[in-house]
Amino acid sequence: MESKSTINVTLLSSEIVKPSSPTPLDRKTFTLSFLDQNFPVPIQLPMIFIYANNNCTGHSTLSKEDVITSLKTSLSKTLTVFYPWAGRCDVDNSKILCHDQGVPFNETFVDCSLNDVLESPKKLDLMGKFLPPLDLDALTRQSVSDIAPLSFQVNVFQCGGVIIGCYFFHKVMDVASISTFLQYWAGVASKRYDDLVEPDFAATVAAFPPLVLLEKFSGEDGAGAGDIMAKILLRFNSIKVVCKSFKFDNKTTKLLKAKAVSETVPNPTSFQVVAGFVWQQMMAATSTPTILSFGANIRAKTNPPLPKSAVGNAIATLHVCAGKWDEQLPYYVKQIHATLSTVSEKVKTMQGKEAAETLLEAKESGLQAFHNAKKAPSFAHLSSWSKFGFYDVDFGFGKPTKVILIGNIYPCLRNCINFLDYKDDSNGDGIEVWLFLEEKEMQILEAETKFLEYASSS
Repeated sequence: MESKSTINVTLLSSEIVKPSSPTPLDRKTFTLSFLDQNFPVPIQLPMIFIYANNNCTGHSTLSKEDVITSLKTSLSKTLTVFYPWAGRCDVDNSKILCHDQGVPFNETFVDCSLNDVLESPKKLDLMGKFLPPLDLDALTRQSVSDIAPLSFQVNVFQCGGVIIGCYFFHKVMDVASISTFLQYWAGVASKRYDDLVEPDFAATVAAFPPLVLLEKFSGEDGAGAGDIMAKILLRFNSIKVVCKSFKFDNKTTKLLKAKAVSETVPNPTSFQVVAGFVWQQMMAATSTPTILSFGANIRAKTNPPLPKSAVGNAIATLHVCAGKWDEQLPYYVKQIHATLSTVSEKVKTMQGKEAAETLLEAKESGLQAFHNAKKAPSFAHLSSWSKFGFYDVDFGFGKPTKVILIGNIYPCLRNCINFLDYKDDSNGDGIEVWLFLEEKEMQILEAETKFLEYASSS
């Protein structure tokens, strides 16, 4: 079947969804943890959930009105529980003003079948149509007071299929927090009330108390973090970055594990071998050693441990340095394994005022070094969205058939790597890798026989 050449997305309504119950007066201000207060740059994390209707090749009896009403009503109830995320950050980045400002919610109609999108050779290019509008200037503003922590767009197709596009404000939430929110919202929408797990907003703040005496970050010319980010975007705006996804199924992952075994790491994990392989192949494409950074969920590593439902940025950023770009896979897996083994010690350095000041200084110097660089540095960042249950987000019309991690592609996303669960009934579940590379580097990578021996386009 030929895909439709033109896909029109018509905006039907745009409104602000507010909490179903007003936030009590004693909760009107929520002070952020130190980690949230000093999150370096304003980043909006995109997610797209695709729900296929059983009759998605034609027209469905599924009521569009019922879908929208259920999603809005359940979102409103969920915001009452996640009340800080219905507010706005204060101009000083230290707290959220919980005045029930609400979150943007758009409804659209798409004049085609969902299959027309999924079978299009330009599928990823079309995904931007299904996300809520993003304030591009927000990335370069020092003030974050106008940015909604959450925003959504529900796109209903002729066939009854649904795409839900989301943006999440990384300053106040990490991937685990996003999962907690989505699972709660979906539970309310589908009336699975016994499955609801309420968020713990206090735990992360208690583990990483807010600091009020630190000076705001400023560059050598007095520029704030937002100004630094603006200059970074301007400097690298000539770089064309493209995004593609590759799948590593269970069979392929087992083959990589066999190749990655060493005396130091006799039982490498799926994360370690896929991360090591992608890192190895990225460096081979550029013939340049690259520093790999990745965020580690530290909820189980703090003292005392945080509950899984703790929300906020409970992550530690780790760095792995490769002295060579042409080593074999076991070398890179050993580097990643060794770095992961330091997480507990890393967390100890992150708790307490003195340690927090040291951590802040390191973050700020890193951003300033990026700004001062003569060219885009040899640096890659990996974020894992695996094992957070995103394929279980059921709003009452089934689980998603596909989850996509793509939004607006900026030059500063160059060398970003996102891991997501990959569902495969034939070869076993695995890992889907979303890779952002400079266009010429992506072309080199896709021409590498060794890369394509294990990675297949998804």
